[in-house]
Parts: sequence; C-alpha cells; structure tokens
Amino acid sequence: YNSFMKKCTITAKTSGRLLKILSENLPEIKYASLSSALRKKDVIVDGNRTNENITVSTGGKIEIFLPESAYKTDFSVFYEDKNILIVNKNKGIEICDGNYNIANILRRSYSEIKPVHRLDRNTSGLCVFAKNADVLAALIDALRNKEIRKFYRTETASLPPSDCETFVDYMIKNAAKSRVKVYSSPVLGSVKTVTKYKFLYPTRYGAMLDVEITGGFTHQIRASLAYHGMPILGDGKYGDNSANKKSGYRYQRLCAYKLVFCLSDNSPLRYLNNIKIAVKDEDIKL
Repeated sequence: YNSFMKKCTITAKTSGRLLKILSENLPEIKYASLSSALRKKDVIVDGNRTNENITVSTGGKIEIFLPESAYKTDFSVFYEDKNILIVNKNKGIEICDGNYNIANILRRSYSEIKPVHRLDRNTSGLCVFAKNADVLAALIDALRNKEIRKFYRTETASLPPSDCETFVDYMIKNAAKSRVKVYSSPVLGSVKTVTKYKFLYPTRYGAMLDVEITGGFTHQIRASLAYHGMPILGDGKYGDNSANKKSGYRYQRLCAYKLVFCLSDNSPLRYLNNIKIAVKDEDIKL
C-alpha cells in the first residue's frame, strides 16, 4: 500500500456484521468510504482479505486501509507543539462527549491527550488540548487565573446599546436542563462571569460583535448576551425564536476565533505568550 493509505486496526467487542462493526468503531470515517474499502478488498478479517459484509465474531481482528479522503472533515489541527494541540472545529461535533468526538479521535494518535476547555457542539472554532497531565494541570490553572483570553465572533439578533461594554453577571448551571440562569447580583451557588463585547458592524438581522472572555462558564456568551437583550442569532436555547425563523439559521452564530496566552514568567508554557493563534477573518465559520 502506498504512503497515502492509512491502516486502522480494531478488535470486535461483540459479534456482528463487518460494516456495522467498522462504522461503530471508526465514527470519524465516512460510511461510504468503509463500503468502498470493502468492495476493493482493502479489509482483512482475522488474516483473510474480504470484499463481503461477513459476520465477525467477538474478538475478531479487523484491519482496514483507508485514504486520507475517507476521514470526515469536522475539525483540523490548527497549531501543535510538544505540549499542546489546538484544533479548529466545525459545528456538529463534540469536544469530548458522546461516541463521535474530537478527544476520542485524537487519542488514536496521542494516548494521553485531554481537552483543556470545551466548546458547545454547535459552536465552531479553536479548542486547546494538552498532551500530558502536567500540561493539562498548568493550563487549567492558567484558565482559573484568567491567564488565557478567548475571543469569539458572533452575530446577534439585535443591535447593541453601545459600541463596547463589559457585562458582570452571576450564573448558575442547571445540569439536568443543560441550561444556565443569569443574575445581575450574587445569589447562593452562583459564579461571577465577565463578558466583554465590541460592536463591529450592523448586519441584515442585527449586529456582528467581537466578544472576549477569560476562563469561561458553560454557555457564558450565549446566556449573557441573551440576558442583556442581544440573543445570538440561530441559538435555539437562549435565542429569539422569531428572529431565528426569519433568518433561517438553525444553530448559534458563534465562533471561537482567537486565543491569547498571558502566562506568568515562571510557567514552562510561557513561550505561548509570543505565538499568534487566530483564525483569519475570511476563514471564520459562523
């Protein structure tokens, strides 16, 4: 096989049809590509090449050879060094939840890799992964100490009251409903959040904003902007249903496009302070 083919090896956890086992164990591969590989006899089961959707026994060893084009393009590696990896993700894929997620895919090549923070399934953009436990601990501390600034581009369903503003809110997460409640002053169990925005330009349905947060609370930007009368266009949870219907957008128009590291001088990762990590304006996917 030439250098453009990648070999994947899996062990069947239960018995079943070959294609079903392949699709369950390789969710990052297009189903059509799995079928194509089978037709071309690029699949080996227990040492025997096959082009039939045979039944595989529990514990069966499956090898499949796939071209680069077989992989779904739900994310790409944006930056990488010996300590961290930053992905640029599309909408529709989880960072680490569910069967098909970026963390599981990356673990095939990086056994210890873990996400430093998260992005909602339908928020696109940059997310940082640590390659080992020490780096993970250092970056989580950096987030807690407000040493990582995260910038987002978003389109709201209304114009902002001013060109720039800082919202100080108090949030409580309802895990059962996967929803955040926002308060204007501290309440029992709440977490203080700070959300800054700058008005960029008006759009057909509202406004384009540049938003900055440090650290980050679940749904912080979506909940804060909605609470202050500027719901994100397309947001089905905190947004304006009539505006969403009028615009036709089904998911929040929100992209994490830039990361700025402000790590302390004694941090072994302080070299990240000098690296520009930002998606170009023309490549931002809302």
